[in-house]
Amino acid sequence: IAKLAMPSLLALATVTLISASLASAWVDLPPHARGGEAWKLMKGVMPSTTHLRASPNGLNALTFNQKCDHFDKASSCTFAQRYYVDDSHFRKGGAIFLYIGGEGPLEAAPGGFAAELAQEMGAAVVALEHRFYGQSIPNGNLETDNLKLLTTFQAHEDLAHFIQTFKAEDKRFARAQVLAIGGSYPGALSAWFREKYPHVVDAAWSSSGVVNAIKNFVEFDEQISASSGDRCAALMAQTTEQLEEQWSKDADALAAKFNARRGIAKPDFFYMTADSNAMAVQYGGKSKICGALEEAAAKKESLVDAFAQFTKSFWGEDFGAGCFYDTECLKTDKTFARSWRWQKCAELAYFQNAPESNSLRSKSITMSYHLEQCSRAFGKPMEPNTKAVNEYYGGSHPRGSKTVFVDASDDPWQQASVRSNLPAEPYVYIKCNDCGHCIDLHANMETDPKQVTEAREKIASAIRQWIRAAEH
Repeated sequence: IAKLAMPSLLALATVTLISASLASAWVDLPPHARGGEAWKLMKGVMPSTTHLRASPNGLNALTFNQKCDHFDKASSCTFAQRYYVDDSHFRKGGAIFLYIGGEGPLEAAPGGFAAELAQEMGAAVVALEHRFYGQSIPNGNLETDNLKLLTTFQAHEDLAHFIQTFKAEDKRFARAQVLAIGGSYPGALSAWFREKYPHVVDAAWSSSGVVNAIKNFVEFDEQISASSGDRCAALMAQTTEQLEEQWSKDADALAAKFNARRGIAKPDFFYMTADSNAMAVQYGGKSKICGALEEAAAKKESLVDAFAQFTKSFWGEDFGAGCFYDTECLKTDKTFARSWRWQKCAELAYFQNAPESNSLRSKSITMSYHLEQCSRAFGKPMEPNTKAVNEYYGGSHPRGSKTVFVDASDDPWQQASVRSNLPAEPYVYIKCNDCGHCIDLHANMETDPKQVTEAREKIASAIRQWIRAAEH
Protein backbone atom coordinates (compact mmCIF):
# COMPACT_ATOMS: atom_id res chain seq x y z
CA ILE A 1 0.00 0.00 0.00
CA ALA A 2 1.41 3.36 -0.99
CA LYS A 3 -0.65 5.22 1.58
CA LEU A 4 -2.73 4.08 4.52
CA ALA A 5 -6.10 5.67 4.07
CA MET A 6 -7.81 2.64 5.62
CA PRO A 7 -7.69 3.54 9.35
CA SER A 8 -10.61 5.97 9.05
CA LEU A 9 -12.49 3.33 7.08
CA LEU A 10 -11.71 0.73 9.71
CA ALA A 11 -13.37 2.93 12.27
CA LEU A 12 -16.59 1.94 10.56
CA ALA A 13 -16.35 -1.49 10.90
CA THR A 14 7.96 -22.72 12.75
CA VAL A 15 8.57 -22.45 15.12
CA THR A 16 9.57 -24.19 17.75
CA LEU A 17 12.78 -25.27 19.30
CA ILE A 18 14.45 -27.78 16.92
CA SER A 19 15.88 -30.47 19.12
CA ALA A 20 15.00 -33.97 20.16
CA SER A 21 13.36 -32.59 23.28
CA LEU A 22 10.89 -30.08 21.86
CA ALA A 23 8.06 -29.45 19.49
CA SER A 24 5.35 -26.92 18.70
CA ALA A 25 1.97 -27.20 17.07
CA TRP A 26 1.02 -23.54 17.13
CA VAL A 27 3.78 -22.25 14.86
CA ASP A 28 5.05 -24.83 12.40
CA LEU A 29 8.05 -24.57 10.13
CA PRO A 30 7.42 -22.79 6.81
CA PRO A 31 6.17 -25.25 4.17
CA HIS A 32 9.41 -25.03 2.16
CA ALA A 33 11.40 -26.23 5.20
CA ARG A 34 9.42 -29.37 6.03
CA GLY A 35 11.41 -31.97 4.12
CA GLY A 36 14.34 -32.67 6.42
CA GLU A 37 15.58 -33.48 9.89
CA ALA A 38 14.08 -30.40 11.50
CA TRP A 39 10.55 -31.39 10.55
CA LYS A 40 11.13 -35.02 11.53
CA LEU A 41 12.43 -33.97 14.93
CA MET A 42 9.36 -31.87 15.46
CA LYS A 43 6.95 -34.56 14.33
CA GLY A 44 8.90 -37.37 15.96
CA VAL A 45 7.99 -36.33 19.49
CA MET A 46 4.39 -35.49 18.76
CA PRO A 47 2.77 -38.89 19.39
CA SER A 48 4.00 -39.04 22.99
CA THR A 49 3.44 -35.38 23.81
CA THR A 50 0.19 -34.61 25.60
CA HIS A 51 -2.10 -32.13 23.83
CA LEU A 52 0.49 -31.41 21.15
CA ARG A 53 -2.15 -31.73 18.49
CA ALA A 54 -5.86 -31.14 18.65
CA SER A 55 -8.28 -33.89 19.62
CA PRO A 56 -9.97 -35.68 16.69
CA ASN A 57 -12.85 -33.21 16.46
CA GLY A 58 -10.30 -30.44 15.93
CA LEU A 59 -9.00 -32.10 12.78
CA ASN A 60 -12.17 -31.66 10.76
CA ALA A 61 -12.00 -28.69 8.40
CA LEU A 62 -15.06 -26.44 8.29
CA THR A 63 -15.67 -23.45 6.05
CA PHE A 64 -17.09 -20.00 6.69
CA ASN A 65 -18.67 -17.84 3.98
CA GLN A 66 -16.34 -14.84 4.23
CA LYS A 67 -16.50 -11.50 2.42
CA CYS A 68 -13.82 -10.93 -0.22
CA ASP A 69 -13.67 -7.19 0.42
CA HIS A 70 -14.97 -5.83 3.69
CA PHE A 71 -14.55 -2.25 2.53
CA ASP A 72 -16.50 -2.45 -0.74
CA LYS A 73 -20.10 -2.36 0.40
CA ALA A 74 -21.32 -2.88 -3.17
CA SER A 75 -19.45 -6.16 -3.59
CA SER A 76 -21.27 -9.44 -3.02
CA CYS A 77 -18.14 -11.56 -3.54
CA THR A 78 -17.48 -14.22 -0.91
CA PHE A 79 -15.01 -17.08 -0.45
CA ALA A 80 -14.84 -20.23 1.68
CA GLN A 81 -12.51 -19.55 4.61
CA ARG A 82 -11.27 -22.69 6.34
CA TYR A 83 -11.47 -23.06 10.12
CA TYR A 84 -11.29 -25.70 12.85
CA VAL A 85 -12.99 -26.13 16.21
CA ASP A 86 -11.76 -28.21 19.15
CA ASP A 87 -14.46 -28.02 21.81
CA SER A 88 -13.53 -31.29 23.50
CA HIS A 89 -12.71 -29.54 26.79
CA PHE A 90 -15.24 -26.71 26.59
CA ARG A 91 -17.39 -26.21 29.67
CA LYS A 92 -20.27 -23.88 30.35
CA GLY A 93 -19.02 -20.35 30.87
CA GLY A 94 -15.72 -21.07 29.13
CA ALA A 95 -13.91 -18.83 26.69
CA ILE A 96 -12.89 -19.14 23.06
CA PHE A 97 -9.16 -19.33 22.36
CA LEU A 98 -9.03 -17.90 18.84
CA TYR A 99 -5.91 -19.03 17.04
CA ILE A 100 -4.98 -16.75 14.15
CA GLY A 101 -3.59 -18.53 11.11
CA GLY A 102 -0.55 -17.04 9.43
CA GLU A 103 1.56 -17.23 6.31
CA GLY A 104 0.92 -20.88 5.48
CA PRO A 105 -1.79 -23.53 5.31
CA LEU A 106 -3.73 -24.36 8.47
CA GLU A 107 -4.39 -28.10 8.74
CA ALA A 108 -5.93 -28.49 12.21
CA ALA A 109 -6.84 -26.78 15.43
CA PRO A 110 -3.44 -26.48 17.09
CA GLY A 111 -2.40 -27.94 20.41
CA GLY A 112 0.62 -27.10 22.55
CA PHE A 113 0.64 -25.10 25.76
CA ALA A 114 -2.37 -23.00 24.75
CA ALA A 115 -4.41 -26.18 24.33
CA GLU A 116 -3.30 -27.30 27.78
CA LEU A 117 -4.39 -23.95 29.19
CA ALA A 118 -7.68 -24.23 27.29
CA GLN A 119 -8.34 -27.59 28.94
CA GLU A 120 -7.58 -26.16 32.37
CA MET A 121 -9.92 -23.21 31.81
CA GLY A 122 -12.66 -25.12 29.98
CA ALA A 123 -12.16 -23.14 26.77
CA ALA A 124 -12.74 -24.08 23.14
CA VAL A 125 -9.92 -23.71 20.62
CA VAL A 126 -11.03 -22.18 17.32
CA ALA A 127 -8.53 -21.68 14.49
CA LEU A 128 -9.10 -19.54 11.38
CA GLU A 129 -6.94 -19.87 8.27
CA HIS A 130 -5.57 -16.58 6.94
CA ARG A 131 -6.93 -15.32 3.64
CA PHE A 132 -4.74 -16.16 0.60
CA TYR A 133 -3.14 -19.14 2.34
CA GLY A 134 -3.98 -22.83 2.25
CA GLN A 135 -7.46 -23.28 0.83
CA SER A 136 -8.81 -19.84 1.79
CA ILE A 137 -8.27 -17.93 -1.46
CA PRO A 138 -10.60 -15.05 -2.41
CA ASN A 139 -11.55 -15.33 -6.10
CA GLY A 140 -9.42 -18.48 -6.29
CA ASN A 141 -6.19 -16.91 -7.57
CA LEU A 142 -2.97 -15.12 -6.57
CA GLU A 143 -2.84 -12.67 -9.47
CA THR A 144 -1.44 -9.25 -8.67
CA ASP A 145 -4.75 -7.43 -9.11
CA ASN A 146 -6.48 -9.87 -6.75
CA LEU A 147 -3.75 -9.66 -4.09
CA LYS A 148 -4.84 -6.11 -3.32
CA LEU A 149 -7.33 -7.89 -1.04
CA LEU A 150 -4.45 -9.28 1.04
CA THR A 151 -3.88 -6.74 3.81
CA THR A 152 -3.82 -6.75 7.59
CA PHE A 153 -6.98 -4.62 7.49
CA GLN A 154 -8.89 -7.29 5.57
CA ALA A 155 -7.44 -10.01 7.84
CA HIS A 156 -8.69 -8.25 10.96
CA GLU A 157 -12.13 -7.78 9.44
CA ASP A 158 -12.12 -11.50 8.62
CA LEU A 159 -11.45 -12.30 12.27
CA ALA A 160 -14.10 -9.92 13.57
CA HIS A 161 -16.80 -11.04 11.13
CA PHE A 162 -15.99 -14.70 11.69
CA ILE A 163 -15.90 -14.76 15.49
CA GLN A 164 -19.00 -12.60 15.87
CA THR A 165 -20.94 -14.86 13.51
CA PHE A 166 -19.53 -18.00 15.17
CA LYS A 167 -20.72 -16.85 18.60
CA ALA A 168 -24.12 -15.78 17.28
CA GLU A 169 -24.77 -19.14 15.58
CA ASP A 170 -23.85 -21.38 18.53
CA LYS A 171 -25.63 -20.55 21.76
CA ARG A 172 -22.91 -22.25 23.82
CA PHE A 173 -20.54 -19.44 22.88
CA ALA A 174 -22.94 -16.51 22.84
CA ARG A 175 -21.39 -14.87 25.92
CA ALA A 176 -17.93 -16.42 25.72
CA GLN A 177 -14.90 -14.21 26.14
CA VAL A 178 -12.35 -14.34 23.33
CA LEU A 179 -8.59 -14.68 23.70
CA ALA A 180 -6.70 -14.03 20.45
CA ILE A 181 -3.51 -16.08 20.08
CA GLY A 182 -0.80 -15.99 17.44
CA GLY A 183 2.91 -16.49 16.91
CA SER A 184 5.24 -14.41 14.72
CA TYR A 185 3.16 -12.53 12.11
CA PRO A 186 -0.09 -13.83 13.66
CA GLY A 187 1.40 -12.74 16.98
CA ALA A 188 1.37 -9.21 15.64
CA LEU A 189 -2.16 -9.72 14.29
CA SER A 190 -3.35 -10.85 17.72
CA ALA A 191 -1.98 -7.72 19.42
CA TRP A 192 -3.36 -5.46 16.69
CA PHE A 193 -6.72 -7.22 16.78
CA ARG A 194 -7.06 -6.53 20.50
CA GLU A 195 -5.94 -2.93 19.96
CA LYS A 196 -8.37 -2.14 17.14
CA TYR A 197 -11.29 -4.42 18.05
CA PRO A 198 -11.53 -4.37 21.88
CA HIS A 199 -15.30 -4.82 21.57
CA VAL A 200 -14.73 -8.17 19.83
CA VAL A 201 -11.69 -9.67 21.55
CA ASP A 202 -11.14 -9.56 25.32
CA ALA A 203 -7.39 -10.27 25.55
CA ALA A 204 -4.43 -11.32 23.40
CA TRP A 205 -1.32 -13.49 23.57
CA SER A 206 1.37 -12.26 21.20
CA SER A 207 4.17 -14.83 20.91
CA SER A 208 7.22 -13.44 19.11
CA GLY A 209 4.83 -10.91 17.64
CA VAL A 210 6.48 -8.81 14.93
CA VAL A 211 4.52 -5.65 15.71
CA ASN A 212 7.21 -3.29 14.39
CA ALA A 213 7.23 -3.23 10.57
CA ILE A 214 10.90 -2.53 9.79
CA LYS A 215 11.86 -1.75 6.20
CA ASN A 216 15.65 -2.01 6.37
CA PHE A 217 15.78 -4.91 8.81
CA VAL A 218 19.55 -5.23 9.32
CA GLU A 219 18.95 -5.95 13.00
CA PHE A 220 17.82 -9.44 11.99
CA ASP A 221 21.30 -10.40 10.79
CA GLU A 222 22.91 -8.64 13.74
CA GLN A 223 20.81 -10.68 16.18
CA ILE A 224 21.75 -13.93 14.42
CA SER A 225 25.39 -12.99 14.94
CA ALA A 226 24.89 -12.13 18.60
CA SER A 227 22.85 -15.26 19.32
CA SER A 228 25.34 -17.54 17.56
CA GLY A 229 28.39 -16.40 19.52
CA ASP A 230 31.70 -15.14 18.19
CA ARG A 231 33.11 -18.48 17.02
CA CYS A 232 30.03 -19.66 15.16
CA ALA A 233 29.28 -16.22 13.70
CA ALA A 234 32.83 -16.07 12.35
CA LEU A 235 32.34 -19.45 10.68
CA MET A 236 29.04 -18.32 9.18
CA ALA A 237 30.73 -15.23 7.73
CA GLN A 238 33.61 -17.34 6.45
CA THR A 239 31.15 -19.72 4.80
CA THR A 240 29.50 -16.80 3.02
CA GLU A 241 32.89 -15.61 1.77
CA GLN A 242 33.64 -19.06 0.36
CA LEU A 243 30.20 -19.22 -1.22
CA GLU A 244 30.92 -15.89 -2.93
CA GLU A 245 34.23 -17.23 -4.24
CA GLN A 246 32.64 -20.36 -5.66
CA TRP A 247 29.79 -18.36 -7.18
CA SER A 248 32.24 -16.20 -9.09
CA LYS A 249 33.91 -19.32 -10.52
CA ASP A 250 30.89 -21.48 -11.38
CA ALA A 251 27.50 -20.22 -10.26
CA ASP A 252 25.53 -23.09 -11.76
CA ALA A 253 27.69 -25.72 -10.05
CA LEU A 254 27.25 -23.99 -6.70
CA ALA A 255 23.48 -23.66 -7.18
CA ALA A 256 23.34 -27.38 -7.95
CA LYS A 257 24.89 -28.19 -4.57
CA PHE A 258 21.81 -26.67 -2.95
CA ASN A 259 19.34 -27.99 -5.56
CA ALA A 260 18.62 -24.42 -6.62
CA ARG A 261 17.43 -23.67 -10.15
CA ARG A 262 20.12 -23.38 -12.82
CA GLY A 263 20.35 -19.69 -13.63
CA ILE A 264 18.96 -18.44 -10.32
CA ALA A 265 19.92 -14.82 -9.67
CA LYS A 266 22.80 -14.28 -7.28
CA PRO A 267 20.82 -12.30 -4.65
CA ASP A 268 18.05 -14.92 -4.68
CA PHE A 269 20.59 -17.69 -4.09
CA PHE A 270 22.29 -15.83 -1.26
CA TYR A 271 18.96 -14.92 0.31
CA MET A 272 18.30 -18.67 0.47
CA THR A 273 21.67 -19.52 2.03
CA ALA A 274 21.31 -16.70 4.56
CA ASP A 275 17.93 -18.07 5.56
CA SER A 276 19.33 -21.56 6.12
CA ASN A 277 21.70 -20.12 8.71
CA ALA A 278 19.19 -17.74 10.22
CA MET A 279 16.31 -20.18 10.50
CA ALA A 280 18.46 -22.67 12.36
CA VAL A 281 19.16 -20.06 15.04
CA GLN A 282 15.63 -18.67 14.90
CA TYR A 283 13.98 -22.01 15.57
CA GLY A 284 16.28 -23.08 18.38
CA GLY A 285 18.67 -25.16 16.26
CA LYS A 286 21.75 -23.05 16.80
CA SER A 287 23.69 -26.03 18.10
CA LYS A 288 22.92 -27.91 14.87
CA ILE A 289 24.28 -25.35 12.40
CA CYS A 290 27.18 -24.32 14.61
CA GLY A 291 28.12 -27.94 15.21
CA ALA A 292 28.13 -28.71 11.48
CA LEU A 293 30.41 -25.77 10.67
CA GLU A 294 32.72 -26.32 13.64
CA GLU A 295 33.18 -29.97 12.73
CA ALA A 296 34.08 -29.09 9.15
CA ALA A 297 36.53 -26.44 10.31
CA ALA A 298 38.20 -28.82 12.78
CA LYS A 299 38.65 -31.42 10.06
CA LYS A 300 39.80 -28.76 7.58
CA GLU A 301 36.99 -29.76 5.26
CA SER A 302 35.05 -27.47 2.93
CA LEU A 303 32.69 -25.18 4.82
CA VAL A 304 30.61 -24.80 1.67
CA ASP A 305 30.16 -28.55 1.30
CA ALA A 306 29.32 -28.95 4.98
CA PHE A 307 26.82 -26.10 4.80
CA ALA A 308 25.19 -27.44 1.64
CA GLN A 309 24.82 -30.83 3.28
CA PHE A 310 23.38 -29.26 6.43
CA THR A 311 20.86 -27.23 4.40
CA LYS A 312 19.58 -30.22 2.44
CA SER A 313 19.51 -32.64 5.35
CA PHE A 314 18.13 -30.27 7.99
CA TRP A 315 15.56 -28.37 5.94
CA GLY A 316 15.04 -30.82 3.09
CA GLU A 317 16.29 -31.41 -0.44
CA ASP A 318 13.78 -28.91 -1.86
CA PHE A 319 14.63 -26.02 0.49
CA GLY A 320 16.52 -24.14 -2.24
CA ALA A 321 14.53 -25.52 -5.15
CA GLY A 322 11.12 -23.91 -4.79
CA CYS A 323 9.76 -20.43 -5.33
CA PHE A 324 10.27 -18.94 -1.89
CA TYR A 325 13.53 -17.19 -2.81
CA ASP A 326 13.47 -17.36 -6.62
CA THR A 327 12.20 -14.13 -8.18
CA GLU A 328 11.48 -15.68 -11.58
CA CYS A 329 9.48 -18.45 -9.94
CA LEU A 330 7.58 -15.98 -7.74
CA LYS A 331 6.11 -14.35 -10.84
CA THR A 332 3.82 -17.31 -11.45
CA ASP A 333 3.89 -19.11 -8.10
CA LYS A 334 0.57 -20.39 -6.79
CA THR A 335 1.61 -21.10 -3.19
CA PHE A 336 2.05 -19.30 0.11
CA ALA A 337 5.44 -17.97 -1.08
CA ARG A 338 3.83 -15.46 -3.43
CA SER A 339 1.21 -14.44 -0.85
CA TRP A 340 3.82 -13.76 1.85
CA ARG A 341 6.07 -11.91 -0.55
CA TRP A 342 3.12 -9.69 -1.44
CA GLN A 343 2.51 -8.86 2.21
CA LYS A 344 6.15 -7.90 2.62
CA CYS A 345 6.24 -5.85 -0.56
CA ALA A 346 2.89 -4.12 -0.08
CA GLU A 347 2.72 -3.50 3.65
CA LEU A 348 5.07 -5.07 6.18
CA ALA A 349 8.59 -5.24 4.65
CA TYR A 350 10.86 -6.98 7.20
CA PHE A 351 13.52 -6.88 4.45
CA GLN A 352 16.47 -8.73 5.96
CA ASN A 353 19.31 -6.76 4.39
CA ALA A 354 23.03 -7.14 4.99
CA PRO A 355 24.40 -4.79 7.69
CA GLU A 356 27.13 -2.38 6.57
CA SER A 357 29.72 -4.11 8.75
CA ASN A 358 30.24 -7.61 10.17
CA SER A 359 27.51 -9.05 7.99
CA LEU A 360 26.87 -12.79 8.02
CA ARG A 361 25.01 -12.63 4.73
CA SER A 362 26.11 -11.62 1.25
CA LYS A 363 26.37 -7.92 0.51
CA SER A 364 24.13 -8.60 -2.49
CA ILE A 365 21.15 -8.70 -0.12
CA THR A 366 20.24 -5.01 -0.18
CA MET A 367 17.18 -2.79 -0.14
CA SER A 368 17.50 -2.35 -3.89
CA TYR A 369 17.42 -6.11 -4.33
CA HIS A 370 14.25 -6.55 -2.30
CA LEU A 371 12.41 -3.72 -4.05
CA GLU A 372 13.52 -5.05 -7.44
CA GLN A 373 12.22 -8.50 -6.48
CA CYS A 374 8.88 -6.96 -5.53
CA SER A 375 8.67 -5.09 -8.83
CA ARG A 376 9.53 -8.13 -10.93
CA ALA A 377 7.39 -10.60 -9.01
CA PHE A 378 4.24 -8.48 -9.18
CA GLY A 379 4.79 -6.52 -12.38
CA LYS A 380 4.77 -3.04 -10.92
CA PRO A 381 6.90 -0.82 -8.67
CA MET A 382 6.20 -1.44 -5.00
CA GLU A 383 7.52 -0.06 -1.73
CA PRO A 384 5.85 -0.69 1.64
CA ASN A 385 4.96 2.35 3.71
CA THR A 386 6.13 0.96 7.03
CA LYS A 387 6.06 4.37 8.68
CA ALA A 388 2.31 4.58 8.11
CA VAL A 389 1.82 0.99 9.27
CA ASN A 390 3.66 1.69 12.53
CA GLU A 391 1.86 4.97 13.08
CA TYR A 392 -1.46 3.16 12.77
CA TYR A 393 -0.67 0.11 14.90
CA GLY A 394 1.91 1.62 17.26
CA GLY A 395 5.08 -0.12 16.07
CA SER A 396 7.20 -1.33 18.98
CA HIS A 397 4.77 0.34 21.39
CA PRO A 398 1.30 -1.04 20.60
CA ARG A 399 -1.53 0.88 22.18
CA GLY A 400 -3.80 -2.03 23.11
CA SER A 401 -4.51 -3.43 26.55
CA LYS A 402 -4.74 -6.90 28.12
CA THR A 403 -2.04 -8.27 25.82
CA VAL A 404 0.88 -10.43 26.93
CA PHE A 405 3.96 -10.12 24.70
CA VAL A 406 6.59 -12.87 24.64
CA ASP A 407 10.08 -13.05 23.09
CA ALA A 408 13.06 -15.40 23.37
CA SER A 409 16.77 -14.62 23.51
CA ASP A 410 17.97 -16.49 20.39
CA ASP A 411 15.14 -15.33 18.14
CA PRO A 412 16.19 -12.69 15.56
CA TRP A 413 12.57 -11.60 15.19
CA GLN A 414 12.68 -10.14 18.70
CA GLN A 415 14.18 -7.07 17.02
CA ALA A 416 10.77 -6.42 15.41
CA SER A 417 8.85 -6.98 18.63
CA VAL A 418 8.06 -4.66 21.55
CA ARG A 419 11.66 -4.95 22.83
CA SER A 420 10.85 -3.72 26.34
CA ASN A 421 8.22 -3.54 29.05
CA LEU A 422 5.17 -1.53 28.10
CA PRO A 423 3.62 0.82 30.66
CA ALA A 424 0.68 -1.44 31.55
CA GLU A 425 1.17 -4.68 29.62
CA PRO A 426 3.18 -7.76 30.67
CA TYR A 427 6.31 -8.51 28.64
CA VAL A 428 7.84 -11.96 29.11
CA TYR A 429 11.42 -12.37 27.89
CA ILE A 430 12.79 -15.91 27.86
CA LYS A 431 16.58 -15.99 28.11
CA CYS A 432 18.22 -19.38 27.64
CA ASN A 433 20.38 -21.26 25.17
CA ASP A 434 18.58 -22.47 22.04
CA CYS A 435 15.40 -20.65 23.06
CA GLY A 436 13.93 -19.51 19.78
CA HIS A 437 10.88 -18.34 17.92
CA CYS A 438 7.53 -18.88 19.70
CA ILE A 439 9.00 -21.36 22.17
CA ASP A 440 6.32 -20.44 24.70
CA LEU A 441 3.64 -22.01 22.49
CA HIS A 442 4.98 -25.56 22.46
CA ALA A 443 3.64 -28.14 24.88
CA ASN A 444 5.04 -28.52 28.39
CA MET A 445 7.77 -31.14 28.49
CA GLU A 446 9.99 -32.44 31.26
CA THR A 447 13.09 -31.40 29.31
CA ASP A 448 12.07 -27.74 29.02
CA PRO A 449 14.53 -25.22 30.48
CA LYS A 450 13.24 -23.75 33.72
CA GLN A 451 13.18 -20.32 32.08
CA VAL A 452 10.57 -21.58 29.63
CA THR A 453 8.47 -23.19 32.36
CA GLU A 454 8.58 -20.00 34.43
CA ALA A 455 7.67 -17.91 31.40
CA ARG A 456 4.61 -20.02 30.67
CA GLU A 457 3.39 -19.59 34.23
CA LYS A 458 3.69 -15.80 33.85
CA ILE A 459 1.73 -15.97 30.61
CA ALA A 460 -0.96 -18.16 32.16
CA SER A 461 -1.18 -15.88 35.20
CA ALA A 462 -1.87 -12.86 33.00
CA ILE A 463 -4.49 -14.72 30.97
CA ARG A 464 -6.24 -16.01 34.09
CA GLN A 465 -6.60 -12.40 35.25
CA TRP A 466 -8.31 -11.37 32.01
CA ILE A 467 -10.26 -14.46 30.96
CA ARG A 468 -12.78 -16.23 33.20
CA ALA A 469 -12.43 -19.96 33.68
CA ALA A 470 -15.45 -22.16 32.98
CA GLU A 471 -17.73 -23.56 35.62
CA HIS A 472 -16.76 -26.93 37.14
